[in-house]
Amino acid sequence: MSQTAQAQDDERPDCYHCEPGWNFVWTVSEILATNLVVVGVHRITEGGDGYGFSWTLSKSFRWDNSGFHTNQFGHPYHGGLYHSSARSHGFSYITALPFTLFGSLTWELNFAPLPISYNDLIATTVGGAAFGEATYRLSTSVLQSKRFGGGFVNGLIGFVLNPIVGLHELFGAPSPLVSRGATGFDGRLGLGGRVTSTLAGSEATTVLELGFEYGDPFAAQGLKPFDSFEMTARFTLPAEHPIADFHVVGVLTGGPLSSEDDRPNHVLGMFQHLDYYNPEGTKFGGQSVGGGLRSRWSLGDDVELRVGADLNWMPVGVVTSEFVDLGIQRDYDHGTGAGVKLKAIARTSSIDLATLAYSGNYMHTINGPSRDHFVHFVDANVQIPLFNRYAAGIAYLWYLRESSFSEYPDVRRSESEFRVLMSVLY
Repeated sequence: MSQTAQAQDDERPDCYHCEPGWNFVWTVSEILATNLVVVGVHRITEGGDGYGFSWTLSKSFRWDNSGFHTNQFGHPYHGGLYHSSARSHGFSYITALPFTLFGSLTWELNFAPLPISYNDLIATTVGGAAFGEATYRLSTSVLQSKRFGGGFVNGLIGFVLNPIVGLHELFGAPSPLVSRGATGFDGRLGLGGRVTSTLAGSEATTVLELGFEYGDPFAAQGLKPFDSFEMTARFTLPAEHPIADFHVVGVLTGGPLSSEDDRPNHVLGMFQHLDYYNPEGTKFGGQSVGGGLRSRWSLGDDVELRVGADLNWMPVGVVTSEFVDLGIQRDYDHGTGAGVKLKAIARTSSIDLATLAYSGNYMHTINGPSRDHFVHFVDANVQIPLFNRYAAGIAYLWYLRESSFSEYPDVRRSESEFRVLMSVLY
């Protein structure tokens, strides 16, 4: 980092509005303002006249029947704004959680016209913490390092990554830095084509991919919440709902297996996961937490093999169900379950050469016509470095869902997709 950039960073506050009480007042005010903005969005886009503030102090509970994209992406995004407001006023990941829950409760109780939703409270609070913390750290890192040249472009990217951080920057109330030393992240932007194979046949679409890897999972010191995380997103066009899948995996706590390692090769920890898969017949979404192991081995010549394994508990999730007949947007079941994730990467210091990942999930249905669901995802991709920081890649993704029912025939459905992309690494 240049001396000028370092001097500008030194002027940024460790905690904006940290006078006793004011950080609390500002955070609550921003959360309520966020809810008012979302009310306006509902009224403009959906004609939702029922949305607005009320003094209701009690409501019944229910399972939400909103569309899959609303429940599994919209609510974590909404919760991420709450979480980011608290972080922007000096609260830590842990102390921001009550504010995220407060935002979710006030939305369900005082701003939305529907009964309180069990699944929305979890998706907005738990998913919002993962979404908000990841984007908060990425946005403040962009603004801190000025890696995109500073000025308007740098500010715009910071705003897109996290609007709360961007607005604080715009109005001269910069969000506190996560650390005084710039925390690096590796990014990838890919553009290409995708061919999907489903029961309805094959379809070709344009695909845009984003990937971020923040921090060092093999840090010698202990890891605190989201000191290291990965965030990936895939968009397809044209599509009514262009987000094809979205994932966040962040460490909550962890450290090397041996305290004597200055450069550990094996790290054990607790991790938080946010998953959103949106294929035609194998929609799956949920928030989960569990234990994980990260290991690496040198293969020589600047190439190493990294392996990760996670075992997770999912308090609430959703899976596609053919036999939901509610006459509304819902085409999925609500449930609880567990999952396992395995991942192997052959990489150099500048690029992931080959990746093979598996995610297997079991969900027992709590609300819906099915008994149980098993969903499996296998993702394999290869990247070839070209010149400078450009790369070409191919990828294959396979989905399998096995659903059992008491009153309907069991369903076994698989889908696949093939992608070809050009990427820039940054």
